Amino acid sequence: SPVPVPTVANITYIIKGVVKDAGSGLGVSDVSVYEKSKLAATLTGSDGSFLLKVKTKSTRPVLSISKENYYDTSIAVALPALQNILVTIQNIKSDIIDTNTITIISPTDSVPIIIPDSTIAFLKTTAPLPDTTGMVERTRFGKFLLSTKQKIQSLNLSKFYTTRAYQLSFIPGLGTHGRLSPQVENYISINALGGYTGGTKAFEAGGLFNINRRNAQYFQAAGLFNIVGGNFNGLQAAGLHNNVLGNVSGFQAAGISNYNNHNMYGFQAAGIYNHVRDSVKGFQTAGIANFAGKKFNGFQVAGIGNVTAQTMNGVQVAGIFNYAKKLNGLQVGLVNISDSSNGYSIGLINIVKHGYHQLVFSTNEITNANIAVKTGNKKLYSILQAGYNFSN
Repeated sequence: SPVPVPTVANITYIIKGVVKDAGSGLGVSDVSVYEKSKLAATLTGSDGSFLLKVKTKSTRPVLSISKENYYDTSIAVALPALQNILVTIQNIKSDIIDTNTITIISPTDSVPIIIPDSTIAFLKTTAPLPDTTGMVERTRFGKFLLSTKQKIQSLNLSKFYTTRAYQLSFIPGLGTHGRLSPQVENYISINALGGYTGGTKAFEAGGLFNINRRNAQYFQAAGLFNIVGGNFNGLQAAGLHNNVLGNVSGFQAAGISNYNNHNMYGFQAAGIYNHVRDSVKGFQTAGIANFAGKKFNGFQVAGIGNVTAQTMNGVQVAGIFNYAKKLNGLQVGLVNISDSSNGYSIGLINIVKHGYHQLVFSTNEITNANIAVKTGNKKLYSILQAGYNFSN
C-alpha cells in the first residue's frame, strides 16, 4: 500500500521587529510590513517597531517592506523568529550609502547576519514614477469612509497588486483579505455594508458602497455609491452615485448622479445629473442636466439643460436650454446657444455667436411700427418680433 504523505499544518507565527532609516538610523513610522502570499500586513509604530501575525506552512516566509519615498525591501525570516528583526530601508531622495557589506540570512538564524564585502557597489537608480491609481482615497467619499491607516497602507503598496478568486467583507478592512484588501483584484466581491478592494474582474455587490482602487468590469451594484479608480466596463448601478476616475464602456445608472473623469462610451442615466470630463459616444439622459467636457457623439436628453463644451455631433433635447460650442446636429429647447453651428436649433430663442444676426424694422396695416430680431444660421433661424400701432 502507498505510504501516506505527511501533511504540514498551518501555524500562526508572531514576527516582531523594527524598521530603521539607512541614513539616520532612526525608526521609520507607518511602514507597511507584509507577506504577499498570505495577505498578512501591518504598519510600524512611531518608533519603527512592528508585530506581524502570519499563518503559514512555510518555515521561511519572505516579508516585504514598503514605504512611500523609500525603496522596497524584502527579507526572508526563519521561523520561529526568536529575536526581533532589524530592517533598514533607503530613502529614494538621498544618496545610497555604500557600506561595503552584504546581508546573509542562514536557515539556522532568525536574524540577518551582516558581513564585510568590499566587492559590492551600489548604484543610484531613478525614483519610481508616481502611481496614477489610488485616487479614490482623495474623493469625498474616500476621505470620509477610509481610515488614515488604510490610506497610508494603500499609498505604501501602490506597486503591489495580486489577484484572488473572491473576497467577502463587512466593512473596509474587515474581510477575508484584511488590511491588504485594496491591493487585491477579485473575480467576485461581496460586501455586506461596504468594500475597499484593488479591483473587480467579474462581479461585485455592496449593501451600501463599493470602492475599487483600479479597474472594475462586467457588473457592479451598490445601495448607495460605487467608486472606481481606473476604468469600468459593463453595467454599473447605484442608488445614489457612480464615480469612475477612468473611462466607462457600457451602461451606467444612478439615482442621483454619475461622474466620469475621462471618456464615456455607452449609456448614462441619472435621476439628476451626468458629468463626463472628456468625450461621450452614446446616450446621456438626466432629470436635471447633462455635461460633456469635450466632444459628444450621440443623444443628450435633460429635464432642464445640456452642455457640450466642444463639438456636438448629434441631438440635444432639453426642457429649458442647450449649449454646444460647435453644433453639427440638432438642438431642441426653449433656449439654444452655440458659438458656431452647421446644424439646426429649434426653440423660442436661438443664439449662434458666429451665425446669423439681423435687426429688422417694418410696418404693416395692423401695427405701423415693428421691430424684429432674427438669430440662428442660414439653414434655420428664429424671429422674435414686437409691434405697436401709433395711429387710430
